Amino acid sequence: MLAPLSRIAISVFILAIVSHANADYWIYYTRLFGSQGGPDECKFLRTSNPSCDEVAAGQSFVFKEDVSGRQIGCHLAGNEPQPDFLEFNTPRTGYFNISKDTSYDMIDSQGQTQGHCELDNAYSYRCLYQFTVEAGTSIMKCTTGVEVGSDAS
Repeated sequence: MLAPLSRIAISVFILAIVSHANADYWIYYTRLFGSQGGPDECKFLRTSNPSCDEVAAGQSFVFKEDVSGRQIGCHLAGNEPQPDFLEFNTPRTGYFNISKDTSYDMIDSQGQTQGHCELDNAYSYRCLYQFTVEAGTSIMKCTTGVEVGSDAS
């Protein structure tokens, strides 16, 4: 029989594991304006109301028509605030798609459900850097055990 302190320590340990099993993150549609402007991107952020430091540290991937195979990036189909389909391929996770047809479940390249997303375009940010303004609008919030981003995140 475990002593009460041991049971508490085990319970805290299990709670810590379970609380980190799912990662919540928001996918934002991001645009850069100014002399350092660039292509539109999808950005993965941990909070709905990010600070500009969190925005700068977030993982961004360029929107492309094709993100299959080794093509790194995001692809969005349908209109921006409520897309029919979003797919992404990142160095860490590989390929995933999120579709209205699957109730916005997050499906991996093997056809397995790895999480769920909810449309959520209620959030936005605007960050001013030295020569660039970065503006983003949330597309959806996702809950999954998959850690999105590069190995550097």
